[in-house]
Amino acid sequence: MGFYAGRGDESIYDELMTLLNRSFEFEDGEKGFLGLLPKLYKPEYNPGYYNYVLRTGDGKLKAAVGAYDLDQHVAGMTLRNRGIGNVGVIHEARGEGYMKLLMDMSIDEMIADGVDLSALGGRRMRYRYFSFDSAGPAYRFSIEPGDLRHFFGEEHGGRFEFTEITSAEAELLPEMKKVYEAQPFSSDRGDIRRFFDTLITWRQRVFAAREKETGRFVGYSIGHDSISELMLADEADLDVYIHDYMKHHSLGRLNVSVPYYRKRLATRLTEYAADTSLGNTERYTILNYKNVITAYMRLAATETELADGRVTLLIHGRARDEKLELAVSGGVPYVEETTKEPDFEISHFDAINVLFSAVSPLREKLPAAPRSWLPLPLFTYHADAV
Repeated sequence: MGFYAGRGDESIYDELMTLLNRSFEFEDGEKGFLGLLPKLYKPEYNPGYYNYVLRTGDGKLKAAVGAYDLDQHVAGMTLRNRGIGNVGVIHEARGEGYMKLLMDMSIDEMIADGVDLSALGGRRMRYRYFSFDSAGPAYRFSIEPGDLRHFFGEEHGGRFEFTEITSAEAELLPEMKKVYEAQPFSSDRGDIRRFFDTLITWRQRVFAAREKETGRFVGYSIGHDSISELMLADEADLDVYIHDYMKHHSLGRLNVSVPYYRKRLATRLTEYAADTSLGNTERYTILNYKNVITAYMRLAATETELADGRVTLLIHGRARDEKLELAVSGGVPYVEETTKEPDFEISHFDAINVLFSAVSPLREKLPAAPRSWLPLPLFTYHADAV
């Protein structure tokens, strides 16, 4: 068997899992990648196919880079997202350039396949070599029971009861899936079983709430003392959900992450949170700026009134150059390819920073109206991360 670098297939499952667990110094089985991300590594999801692997002349796998498809549904558009994960090289083969070879291969194939964007976790400077940079703004709120008591009074809450969701057969899971998919931003999490496998990614705990008196489904959250995903059938239930959740778990502090586009939730939580911050959530590369900008401008407009204005950008992207006019007219955003002279010519990394990063000094160079649209609310829920 000779040297091979390329996609794997289902036949390499056991060998791949051994390689990945060894590379990250995990144990095998449920204590390794299988238990950490069941949505990706169960045999029926065929992780071998979604990995670029390298096999040397001795016939052994030495490196793997996972590239997992997960479409995003954003304000009526579908974006092709292919997240990067499990970038692993066995210890004795490090320094041979295998990671670079497989990462470059994965990005080149994304471009050939028409993928719009990719996200990953990991060290910023390590992955800038492969066109990724920090982006994806999200709010983080820290809430304490004393602040709730002072803000709402002693008699607030007590209406909701919580159930931990521990299997794909849970009674409330279909309701949870329904409320998630009704959002203007979601990812394609598959059938009910894979939806559950996604919720428990990273060994997270999942809780769903009902109203005690009526049995009405209220919503669900992922996490215990830190909520990374909060979905409510009616956002008017936010305050009671937070209050009763903290009381149910006897929490002295609760951290809640909220995507940047969810202005209504963020505005309300700001009123009684002890601390509030805004930061980036992932490393991203954008391979089709037109599609990604269009989708996320539309998403921003679902909860924010965008000021009328326009700006033309020439972006020297990782996949290709794109000359785009970004505009808002009557509050309606649109993005078009143009032959106009650009107002600004920017690099791939500057484009990610200006358009999608929580903090960007470069953004100050834009006209007032386009500057007010930004950052665009590019996002990946933690459960969808790879």
